[in-house]
Amino acid sequence: MTRRPTNQHLPDPMRQRDDCAGPGRASGWRALRFIGLTIAFAGLACGGSGDDAGGGAAGSGAGADAATSVPADELVRTADPFARGYTEEDFPRLRELAEGVYSYEALRSAGDQRFTTVSMFVVTDEGVLVADGQGDVAETQRLIDHIASVTDQPITHVVICSDHGDHTAGNSAFPEDAEFIAHPTSARVLEVMAANPIRPADAPPVMLPTRLVHNREVFELGGRTIEILFLGRAHTGGDLVVHLPEEDILFMSEAYLHRVFPAMRTAYPTEWVAMIERAQAMEVETYVPGHGFVDSPEVLREELEVFRQAVVQVIEEGRRLHGQGLSLEEARTSADFGELGDWWLFESQAGRAIQQVYAELDGTLPPMEGEEDEAEEGREGGEEHESEGEGEHGEGEEGGEHGEDGEHGAGDEHGEEGEHDEEGEESGDYIASGETWDETRRGARLILSFDAARDAFVGTVENTTQEVLCALRVEVHLSTGTELGPTARYDLGPGESMEVTLTAEGEPFDAWTAHPEVSACGLTTTRSVAAAGMPRAGS
Repeated sequence: MTRRPTNQHLPDPMRQRDDCAGPGRASGWRALRFIGLTIAFAGLACGGSGDDAGGGAAGSGAGADAATSVPADELVRTADPFARGYTEEDFPRLRELAEGVYSYEALRSAGDQRFTTVSMFVVTDEGVLVADGQGDVAETQRLIDHIASVTDQPITHVVICSDHGDHTAGNSAFPEDAEFIAHPTSARVLEVMAANPIRPADAPPVMLPTRLVHNREVFELGGRTIEILFLGRAHTGGDLVVHLPEEDILFMSEAYLHRVFPAMRTAYPTEWVAMIERAQAMEVETYVPGHGFVDSPEVLREELEVFRQAVVQVIEEGRRLHGQGLSLEEARTSADFGELGDWWLFESQAGRAIQQVYAELDGTLPPMEGEEDEAEEGREGGEEHESEGEGEHGEGEEGGEHGEDGEHGAGDEHGEEGEHDEEGEESGDYIASGETWDETRRGARLILSFDAARDAFVGTVENTTQEVLCALRVEVHLSTGTELGPTARYDLGPGESMEVTLTAEGEPFDAWTAHPEVSACGLTTTRSVAAAGMPRAGS
């Protein structure tokens, strides 16, 4: 294996797994090397962290002599790089987690917030394996350049742990002959993106997987054992992790967001908790997140549990509001997340997380791989009964697939007047990111544009008719295949208009389309704009 010289090696890491075993015994976190960044270190005692977010106060005496040195920036538990004392010039940040294993942290933007997207790469005598790329070609090339500063070995494997654009949009920068590995669910997402008929001609190509991992695959690369695992659906549904059993390292990608609010637009909330618990049950020293800082193994292990509890808290709050009979919009505005309100991306992600918890409670999330085929067989077996007007939803029902009392009620997005009806489906006309959408459909005039500074689509929707437009909501579809929204449903009176805001969630895109949806009146999940206190255009 050819490796370029780095900083002087630190002592071999200790394998002791208990964090603090009393005076005279040091914590067992793995020594880390910094490349290109010097950080001051502060000594911390192991004797009881209490509630201190930094993991304890400084001690003295024998305990202090045996204390673990914790980097000063880790005393501030946050994803905010500036609160930790960093500047833009400190990134990208490269750390060697073990011999030939590196994490790479690059800054990205979501609205006015900056935080890190994390990749990991493994250097061997037979090539380099990369776990997750970055959000565009330029940033991914920057990652490749940093890999080249460490080794002259070629990149031979790219593991797509998350199929979201901030981890895949730059994958075309990797060598064409590299093997791209993904879960079947992520493969389908990428195939949809690649097949988009209106994808801009100058958009970078979507790199499709050349190898699929359904559950587990183990292979040797340059004498190093590498495990690619699917521990369950979490943040995307196709969440893969990369396990290095000899080094006790687990790269968790976006299944682990370090002090970043649980982003759930494509998540499976309770399954996410179970997936984290499976990871915690493994013999792992260093858990590497997909966003947030790559801290010491001890801190990362503690913070993984903090994040698991955060996901649980979001689920419990959604269940509480759902159990009280609150509509989705009422729940979004009433949710109380306590200290999670200080986490990065809270403003853009909290409402969407509640929406995903509601969808799980209402049974509207996509089924697990394999369950879809079983469901299809069940539908085909019931066709002869449906011809008599008594299908799976009951006699004469023309509503959505979730029934009259589902999340959306009658006229759901798959129902008679939902998203896919003659006038409710997306038009298929995409416009460039800098253009303004102005279209009237079923009397609802939608004017929308992308505000890069806010990382959001903002505008208005107006009722141009003399009748009430019922259960009106708005969706945006990006050229990457990502769907934003929909907004909550509202009844819009004649001449009324209301403001629309849909956060882009940092998703890179070249083109987009939008459409308002109008459904049958009488939905229990809707209120009038005036009754809900929604902002009206110009108010």
